[in-house]
Amino acid sequence: MRLTVWALAPVAILWVAAAPARATVRAWLDSNQAAPGDTVELTLEFDGQPSGQPDLGPLNRDFAVLDSNTSTSIEIVNGQATARTQVAVSLSPRHAGRLTVPPIRWSGEQSPALALLVAASAHGSSAQPREVFIETEVGPQQPYVQAAVHVTLRLYTHEALYKPSLTFESGPAAVIRQIGSDQEGSVERDGKPFEVLTRHYLLFPQHSGALRLQGPVLDAEVQGRGRTSFWGGDPFSGPFGVSPLVGALLPPSKPIRVQGDPIALDVRPRPAAAAGSYWLPASAVTLTSTWHPSALEAHVGDPLTMDLSLQAAGLTAAQLPDLTQLIELPSGVRVYPDAPKLSDAARGDGIVGTRTQSIALIAGQPGRFVVPALHLHWWDTRSNEAREAVLPERVLEVLPAAASATASASVPSALASGAQAAETAHPAAGRSTVVSSTGPAGGGASPRRGHLALASPHGFAALQRSPWLWVSAALALAWVATLLAWLRLRRRTPPEAPRASRRATAAEGEPSLSRARTAFRFACRTHDPAGARRHLLAWVRAAWPEPAPMGLNALSRQIGDPQLAHLVRELDRACYTGDPWRGEALAAALTELPHPEEGAADGTAAAGLAPLYPQIDAARGGSL
Repeated sequence: MRLTVWALAPVAILWVAAAPARATVRAWLDSNQAAPGDTVELTLEFDGQPSGQPDLGPLNRDFAVLDSNTSTSIEIVNGQATARTQVAVSLSPRHAGRLTVPPIRWSGEQSPALALLVAASAHGSSAQPREVFIETEVGPQQPYVQAAVHVTLRLYTHEALYKPSLTFESGPAAVIRQIGSDQEGSVERDGKPFEVLTRHYLLFPQHSGALRLQGPVLDAEVQGRGRTSFWGGDPFSGPFGVSPLVGALLPPSKPIRVQGDPIALDVRPRPAAAAGSYWLPASAVTLTSTWHPSALEAHVGDPLTMDLSLQAAGLTAAQLPDLTQLIELPSGVRVYPDAPKLSDAARGDGIVGTRTQSIALIAGQPGRFVVPALHLHWWDTRSNEAREAVLPERVLEVLPAAASATASASVPSALASGAQAAETAHPAAGRSTVVSSTGPAGGGASPRRGHLALASPHGFAALQRSPWLWVSAALALAWVATLLAWLRLRRRTPPEAPRASRRATAAEGEPSLSRARTAFRFACRTHDPAGARRHLLAWVRAAWPEPAPMGLNALSRQIGDPQLAHLVRELDRACYTGDPWRGEALAAALTELPHPEEGAADGTAAAGLAPLYPQIDAARGGSL
C-alpha cells in the first residue's frame, strides 16, 4: 500500500529519524531549449533531510535567478518513512548559445551539470517561438556629454502578461528619465498579432568616450504548464495535491524576464570652442527678463525687481546655471534673490527645462546704476556650433528718498531761482531778498506765511524797468496762493475724502498693491521697522475697503488672527521705542492680508489713539 503525505506530522518525523540516511541530489530542467527572453525551471531534489538550502551562487554567471520555492514531502511505504525536499528555481538565460547549468552543492552533496540551448534567432527556435520581445531605437549615436539621447522602447507581446514591470534604470554612466505617457497599439509579425507598448526615455551620458549600457528589462509572469508533481507517477494529482481539472480552471503562471538589446554610444566631449564655466548642450535656448516697475525708476530703499526666465530645449531644469551667479550688478546696490523655480515639460519626443528666478535690487543712494548686458553661452547640438543668448544693458534711475520737510519748503527754491535770474539781468536787483513763511536764512523776524517781501527799493525799481520780472513775480504769487488754497481745503476735507481718494488710487490696478507687498517683505527681510510699517499700511490701503486703518494699532484691532495682531503690535512698538526688530516672523505670518473684522468699518478703529508719528505723517501729506 502506498500513502503520500504532504505535511510534516509528528509521527512521520519520528519515522524519518529512525529511517536510514541515503542523501542524493538530483536535478532536471523543464526544457532543454529556450528562446531569448524565455525562462526555464530548474528543479533540485534532495533525498533525506538537508541541513540547509542549496548554494545557487554558481548560477549567476550565465543566468538570472528570478524566483525559488521550497517544499518537503514525506512518503510512508510498508512502514518505512522517506523524506524528500525540492527547490524549484526560475532561471533567465543572460545570453544565447549552449549554456551549462553548473553542479549545485546542497548539504554536502552535489547535483549533476545540465545542458541548455538558448536560440540566438530574433524569433527564437522553431520549438519555442518568441512570444514577448523588446525593440529599442536610440539617437543620436554620437551625442555630446550631458546632452539628451532619445530612446524609444517598444514592447511586443503575443500572450497575456501578469504583474509586468518594465525598468530602464540610471547608473553612474548615464541618467535616464522617462518622458511622456505610454502609447498602446497592435501590429502583426510573422502572421501573429502582437500588442505593442511604446515608451520614450531621455538618456544623458555623464562621461565622454565609449558607453555601453544594458537594455531595458521586463519582468512578468505568463501562463505556463506548471511544475511537475514530486513523484511524477500520480496522474490524478498535481503540485501540492491540485488535480489537473482544477489546474485547467486555474492555470499556473511562470515568471519571464525579457531584456532589450544593449545600448552602445560614442559620447563626444565638450568642444574646445564652447565658452563659459558652465556647459549647455541644447537644441534651443531662450533667455528673457522683465523689470518691475517697467520704467526702471525707484526711490532709495524701494526695490527694483528683475524677473529672469531661462528655457533650454533638450535639457532638464536641474542642468541650467544659476543666473544670479552670472549677472554683474553695480556697486551700491543690495541684491535679494528669491529661490529659483524649476520645471520640466515634455515637448514632442524631447524635454524643455525652465528656470525662473526673481532678483530684487535696492539702492542705498540716489543716482544712475548700470546693469551690464548678460551673455549666456550655449552649444547648439543641431548645428554643432557655439551660440549665445543676450540680455541687454539696463540703466536704473534711483531717486532720493521722500523728504521729511513739508511741501511748502519748495517755495524758497522756486522764488530764489526767479531772483537769481533777475540778478543776472540787472545786477542792481541782486540786493533784493525773497523770504518764505519758513523764516529767513539768518536771524530776524519772518513775515507771515506765504507773504512775499521786497526788502530793497532798488529791487522795486528793477521790477518797474523789466516787465518780465513782473510776470515772474505774478507767477510766484499765484503759486503761493494755490498752495495756501490747497492747505486750507485739506484742513476742511472730512476724513472720508482722503480714503475715497486712496481707494480710487488703489483701484487703478494690481501693480500698486504688488509693489507695496513686495516692499513690505523686503523691509521685513532687512529688519527695517520704519520701512515695514510704511509699506504695510500702503498695502492695507490698496487692498482693504473703506475705512482703512490710520496706524498699526488700529490695524491690529481689525485683524482677526490674535497671533498676527500680536506681531503687528510688536512692529508698532519697535517703531515707537527704536528697539531692534526682526521681521522674519511677521513676513512668514502675513503672506496675504486677511479680511478686516466685521464691524470695523464703523469708524471705531479710526477714532482710536492718535498716530504715533504726527510729524512724519504731516511730512508725507497725511498719508500713513
